[in-house]
Amino acid sequence: MPDTLPTFRHAALLQRLADLREEYQAATSQLGRTLGDVERLRLQRTLTDLERQMADLESQLQALDHPMSPTPLRPAPAHIDRTALRDILVNHFGGDDLVALYFDLGLAYDDLPGDSRPRKAIALIQWAERRRRYTELVEKAYHRQPNAPWYSETKS
Repeated sequence: MPDTLPTFRHAALLQRLADLREEYQAATSQLGRTLGDVERLRLQRTLTDLERQMADLESQLQALDHPMSPTPLRPAPAHIDRTALRDILVNHFGGDDLVALYFDLGLAYDDLPGDSRPRKAIALIQWAERRRRYTELVEKAYHRQPNAPWYSETKS
């Protein structure tokens, strides 16, 4: 009986994710048609919101499938190149995770430019490099998502 609730939640999240993907595909195909500027802007906002919702659901599913230990088993990597960090931020951080990472660094999510998760991740990396806080960014990101492929992506 204890496994019933996580199984039900997992199934519900998978169904919601499938629904969002279908809605995303429909909006994407509609965007390809000839539209006025107002309709195009509305659809682009809808797509951005759907991307955020899908990322959040994927993050929740990942948490259900692979519960994280309260503390990472290994220390944060001493160095990870900016491209690998960007890939981790884009592929392993849901929308709320990235917002929380910004907060951890003393930023509001809207403080840096970008209208998509990849652009927000790049802006955050560039911000940290300019302020010599790149190592701090890596450490905080690692502690938020220790199950991401930190070591397999690290370049010496």
